[in-house]
Amino acid sequence: MKFFLRFVTLSLLLTLGASAHAQSAGGVRSVGSYGAKPDGKTLNTKAINEAVRACSISGGGSVVFPPGVFLSGSIELLSNVTLELEAGAVLVGSTNLGDYAAETGPNGEPSRAGLLTARNANNIAITGRGVIEGNGMFFVDPNKVKVIEEGSDYDKKYTRQGEDFMNPKYGTEDGPLEPKDRPNNLIRFFNCTNILISGVTIQNSPIWTVHFVRCERVNITGVSINSFGSGRRVPNDDGIDLTDTRIVHISDCDIEDGDDGIVVLGGERITVANCTLSSRSAAVRVGFAGGEIRDCVFANLVIFDSNRGLAVNVRGAGSIENVLFSDIVIQTRLVTGHWWGRVSRFKSQHGRGIPGSTKSATSRTFDFTISQRRVRAASSCMGVNRALSKTCFSRTSGSGSIIVRWSSLMAAISICEAVATSRPRCSPMIFRLFIAGMRMA
Repeated sequence: MKFFLRFVTLSLLLTLGASAHAQSAGGVRSVGSYGAKPDGKTLNTKAINEAVRACSISGGGSVVFPPGVFLSGSIELLSNVTLELEAGAVLVGSTNLGDYAAETGPNGEPSRAGLLTARNANNIAITGRGVIEGNGMFFVDPNKVKVIEEGSDYDKKYTRQGEDFMNPKYGTEDGPLEPKDRPNNLIRFFNCTNILISGVTIQNSPIWTVHFVRCERVNITGVSINSFGSGRRVPNDDGIDLTDTRIVHISDCDIEDGDDGIVVLGGERITVANCTLSSRSAAVRVGFAGGEIRDCVFANLVIFDSNRGLAVNVRGAGSIENVLFSDIVIQTRLVTGHWWGRVSRFKSQHGRGIPGSTKSATSRTFDFTISQRRVRAASSCMGVNRALSKTCFSRTSGSGSIIVRWSSLMAAISICEAVATSRPRCSPMIFRLFIAGMRMA
């Protein structure tokens, strides 16, 4: 009998030890074990953060969301932790702005965190077949279209439509809707290394969906990003934004949102391949307000139902060099509403390129390689577009042809440059762009 009791006691100790090992060193933790309820009503912010902290402190592992709907406010991602959303699991951002941590914005203004934030962390992953839901429609006015006064960022006479630019007679169904106070970017990484996002669906962000700032070694694969819940009408709901981030691989993703699809604001050694993209603004944007960008490849992309296909922008100091676009299918259309940009006859001048400015412009030249035909164009957008259109309608030799309709050309490729008003003279800029195997319809 004593032997039997000793055997049972030893078995229980081994079982408990194995269980403890699985919860710590083994590293698999269910959010349900920390009190999270998958009912779509209970606010699980505290329980989820406790699970993440415990996992990181124990050396790392996976925090698992089983099937169900988990409502939450701000979650802090920590080193060596994988968030795993099983099929049927939905992590939902709260519609209450107060459930997001208070922050200070870049200019000292009060702000709110997004749903998932990582700072100075390493070896982070978000994986699985589940869904991250941002509830973006709760942070816009569904009955009001956002209107930008003329002169703030466009001049009608420099658009393709002239005085008919954004005329309501063409409809307002594409938005964008008027935003209200809203939380910050849905998923954010600051100064992080070795990040993986794989398999999940991320949808209906109230503002930028996934943002990387000064990060290194980022892999995003098999991810779906959309804003179908708003009919793709939420302004600023970019898909993926990269700021001063290096060694990035984005592949096999589907991004269909209101604002820009994939944006490189600064970084190097970036590849984007085998993706489908659709945007009310620009499906791919390279450059915006300064930033050093180099050694980027965009290949095997299908861009459809977009306002603009490719936008390359240089404003103020900075450079863009060694960027390759190849094997891309582009289909664009004229969307209604103010989605920050139409390809315009924009001149590179001091005074932000304001028409009629008497200040002298600094000369720049953009070089392109298109199906082994080389085009040199002046630095105005119209010059580039004229050169492109001339090439597109010329007979090509050997390497294939580019098929472009004149009506869609200027929407398909936007290459614009402005000069920051704070700079008395233009800073030297390097711009090398290569486009090959393009087909636009």
